[in-house]
Amino acid sequence: MANRRRSQRRASSGGTPTPREGFYDMEAGRRTPMTTQRVPWKRLIPFGALLTAIGVAIIVNYIVTVKSVADEPILTVNSRDFAFREYVSLLKAEKLLSEAAGGQFDAGRLPYLLFQSMAQDELVRQAASREGLRVTDEDVRTEMLTRLGFTDEVKYADVAADFQVRLSNYLSTTQLTRGQFEEKVRTSLIREQLQEKLGTDIPRVQPQARLLMIRVPETTSTGLIVKRLAEGEDFSKVAREVSVDEVSRNHGGERGWTPRLVFKDFDTLLFGLAIGQMSDPIQAPQGVYVVRLQERIGGKARLQAALVKDTETARALITQVQNGANFADVSAQLSTDAELRSKRGDLGLVGVGDFNGLFDFWIRGMETGKATDPLNSLEGTYFFKVAERGQAVEVSDDDFEVLKTRALDAWLEREQATNSVIYHGFGSEKVTRALDQVEDVASTKFQRDVTATAQAARKQQNPNIFQ
Repeated sequence: MANRRRSQRRASSGGTPTPREGFYDMEAGRRTPMTTQRVPWKRLIPFGALLTAIGVAIIVNYIVTVKSVADEPILTVNSRDFAFREYVSLLKAEKLLSEAAGGQFDAGRLPYLLFQSMAQDELVRQAASREGLRVTDEDVRTEMLTRLGFTDEVKYADVAADFQVRLSNYLSTTQLTRGQFEEKVRTSLIREQLQEKLGTDIPRVQPQARLLMIRVPETTSTGLIVKRLAEGEDFSKVAREVSVDEVSRNHGGERGWTPRLVFKDFDTLLFGLAIGQMSDPIQAPQGVYVVRLQERIGGKARLQAALVKDTETARALITQVQNGANFADVSAQLSTDAELRSKRGDLGLVGVGDFNGLFDFWIRGMETGKATDPLNSLEGTYFFKVAERGQAVEVSDDDFEVLKTRALDAWLEREQATNSVIYHGFGSEKVTRALDQVEDVASTKFQRDVTATAQAARKQQNPNIFQ
């Protein structure tokens, strides 16, 4: 009976405990079964919700503090938006390029100049078709060859492999994508085409002034220089000793014939000095100048003028003059201004700045013997003819390139005034944020390079270390 009861107890308890199912209780003198407690799955729900909330918070924080900042618009040119990350990418490339060339990254000026350049480049791109400018993929690749150090005569097919290596190195250095690099090159070529087109409207023969010039850094005191010149010391001798403008210094300060706009910061002064007169020190972005006017040529033109009531009448009379009618007779008979009628339209020799500068454009560049387009004024509509011009000088190639750059600058100013260019709160705060990212990237790259070097050294000692 006892055996039967023990057998029934074992059957009701699920069988004899095994070493795996229990442990031996020394005090009780028997083996006690071990039971495994299972946590109900419903109790895990709060923990899962907590983990999900943490994950969502991390993602939201990334979107708000990183991704949304990177994607926020920083510049809009008409319908084209530029994101903050695009600006950072270009700024990073400028920094890495300057460092690769051994230069100093100008964190004070370059971030602002780059921002302005982004707006100007987009205006150029948007105006390309309107201005009849076109750059092909072949043009872009040819320019890329030049920028990567290949000679002008080389053909892509002959250097394709080397081209890919140099391109890869350049992109690695700047951390630009190939598409970004190609876009930079394409925009640069469009700019060059636009500048050349604007240059066709610049007269090669212009009134000019012949100058002696001294240029010193902005931090240099000019008092002693002015005193030496005022006391009669030879200008050429002083220029050779102190000027930092290498071209003119090597010629004793002789700048040569100079048209307007080459020194746009003070060319009004140049054409206003008396012959032989020396200027006071002139502050300009490139430094401080002291100049002496040697002579001036071609600054006046003999003008004939007519004043009529409106543009339509003016255009009809211009057509008559172009078909052979005598300008003096037309002005004497039809001008609404009594003085012009009495003088048969002759204004005499007119210089730049005369008549409040009203006729300056034609004095500087109008072809002799040709009637001008109409010019509207409060008195009515003028049209002119340059009857004769004082002797002028052909603009040098170097100065002509400067004048074309000035023409492009003027074009960009007009485009910015007539297009929608919106700067989205760009200022020192965003510049600082961008510079922080640029510094972080540069630091990370440096650390990565150091790590790679260390790994290479370790691998050389133990070839299997990274396998």
